[in-house]
Amino acid sequence: SAPVETRSIAWAFADVLRNKDYGAKVADSRIDLQTLYELDQVWADRGDTFNAIFDKRVTVWSALTTIARAGRARPIMRGSVFTLVRDEQQDLPVALFSMRNIERGSFSIDYNMLSDDATDGLELEFYNEESWASDYITIKVNSNNTFSVVGVGEEGPANPAKMSIMGVTSYDQAEREALYIVADSVYRRSAIAFTTEMEGYLPAYGDLIAVSHDIAGWGVSGDVEDWDDSELVMTVTEDLNWTVGDNYCILVNSQGDVFGPYKVTPGEAERTMVFQEAPDVDAEIYTDTERERTRFAMGPANSYARFCRVVSL
Repeated sequence: SAPVETRSIAWAFADVLRNKDYGAKVADSRIDLQTLYELDQVWADRGDTFNAIFDKRVTVWSALTTIARAGRARPIMRGSVFTLVRDEQQDLPVALFSMRNIERGSFSIDYNMLSDDATDGLELEFYNEESWASDYITIKVNSNNTFSVVGVGEEGPANPAKMSIMGVTSYDQAEREALYIVADSVYRRSAIAFTTEMEGYLPAYGDLIAVSHDIAGWGVSGDVEDWDDSELVMTVTEDLNWTVGDNYCILVNSQGDVFGPYKVTPGEAERTMVFQEAPDVDAEIYTDTERERTRFAMGPANSYARFCRVVSL
């Protein structure tokens, strides 16, 4: 359409890229318009908008980052195409990294431990469209890692982190983003790093991956040695650790796709497990020697692998 005023995060993002007067003059073929359209529907349903004026010269990437931040997203480039990745719930990992494809000696876990001078909350500044003035949302983190919005007359945090967010002018949206920022800090305290091979090209920034490693005790992983399709019995290369309660297994096919989790029980022989349902046909369970065999990871319901979000590649 012809240019129109908009509160949309997605189309403000597109305007910075497309505009020939103050933007980057990028062709539509280099903008992931389908993803922008899908995210615009998500933001419209949530009531998330972007309302701001850039009153000084900034780089295109800085403007894109500011706009995307209002929607809990981040700009990235896939090849020569500009797109957005939003931090949102994902259920199915795009790849499994285990003892079979993590380089020996490269796996590490960095825990962000709390110190005496650590912040105990957040004070988020935003421009309120109701009062046409700066307003604040204060979040307090309690000793049991729960957190809540501080109301009028309530005791606030003693040492809050102070941040501001541009383009968010609704109190409800600012409150959601403040809670998200605190939740991100409270619940994501460990960073896993490792070196892998060509499978490192499977995930992109923001994707969900599964990580299985014996150092951290995240499941048992290895290769599939034999598969009885009629009895649903799988023989694997590693000793299996069975725990009380339900145990599950995920499988990786030749394309690196992850399938499952499937509920499994101990087989009669060592290193065997019985599937309680037939795996998806696309799992392509392969046990021969012409190429890599099907890989697996198994363990209790809450630790057959650790699900992680990719934040750096």
